Amino acid sequence: MISGTSAPPVSGSISVALCTYNGDRYLAEQLRSLVDQTLRPSELVVVDDGSSDGTEVIVRDFAATAPFHVRWYRNESRLGVVRNFQRAIGMTRSEVIFLCDQDDVWLPEKIEKTVALFDSPEVLMVHTDGRLVDATLRDLGVGLLEALELAAWERELFERERGYEVLLRRSLVTGATAAVRRSLYDAALPFAQGWVHDEWLAVLAALLGRVRRVDLPLLLYRQHGRNQIGARKRSWSERYVPRSRWGRELHRARARLLQEVRHHIATRGLAVLEPRRRELDEAICHAQFRAEVPQPLAHRFLAVMRELASGRYRRYSNGWKGALRDLVEPSLPEPGGGSGGRRPLPAEQPVPHAAEQRTEPSPPRRDLRHETRTKPE
Repeated sequence: MISGTSAPPVSGSISVALCTYNGDRYLAEQLRSLVDQTLRPSELVVVDDGSSDGTEVIVRDFAATAPFHVRWYRNESRLGVVRNFQRAIGMTRSEVIFLCDQDDVWLPEKIEKTVALFDSPEVLMVHTDGRLVDATLRDLGVGLLEALELAAWERELFERERGYEVLLRRSLVTGATAAVRRSLYDAALPFAQGWVHDEWLAVLAALLGRVRRVDLPLLLYRQHGRNQIGARKRSWSERYVPRSRWGRELHRARARLLQEVRHHIATRGLAVLEPRRRELDEAICHAQFRAEVPQPLAHRFLAVMRELASGRYRRYSNGWKGALRDLVEPSLPEPGGGSGGRRPLPAEQPVPHAAEQRTEPSPPRRDLRHETRTKPE
């Protein structure tokens, strides 16, 4: 838990942190949807990362008539998506802060239904479902959590306040759907290198407190030609084609990222319940093992069998399927020690996820979602 947390009532203390970058095509619709909320925010903080289009004019025109306070800031130099959100959240003044993309549309009850779940100081993050839509807001027939393949047993773990077990396996929280408590933001500083802001906040929220979810689509999550990272269902080949050419580097990156979490908790002196701390240590241990599976078949077989017997394949991968993959598809060395033409990790994300500030080139995203569907026993 975050020590010393004593959260005041959230009513009347709500901020929206919106990051922009050349977003004039869709920004006005997003801003209008904030005005249409059944519970309006106290303030909107907009931090622009060097737009060269009409973004600033749209925001200033909106601020002139908005029914809540609007503050606009422009970065002197480009920060990138993660640091821009870190700055935007930090410039808000409220207890509960909503993260906001520049090109989506919020449905009218998004703020009201989200705030209702901040009913305890232990609740550090609340997120919602959404609907995938195209550039014209035409429904694509897929929900956001459906695209992320949220399983029933994963829902159950969140309901039992064990969401950390899911979020240490893979990312499920899309920043555009999320709101955070200020105490979480304070505990998360500085955002770790290599993590995307929403994933970093979500895993810390789950380890330090609670993450709750509104099982309603309260966001139109726009997919368009300028998306750097969007959301979609994985294709057959993404599900089943061997990934040996980059699997080892993926697990190595996963271990590094989780080690960043452990290091941050230790250096900040954050209080984490012992079962959650052990879960983090075990997740790191498993990722390190899969990154260094022995190449000789006999050694590999014995090592994989020991890891399977430990239960870590079941808890942090997809059970015997992951073990079988490591047995029959050992990672292949790349020419020149590279990664098959891919930019070196720390991150890889070829499947659905959040795309805050999506018109800006984003760092490659890590993939904690492949091989995670088997229900723990």
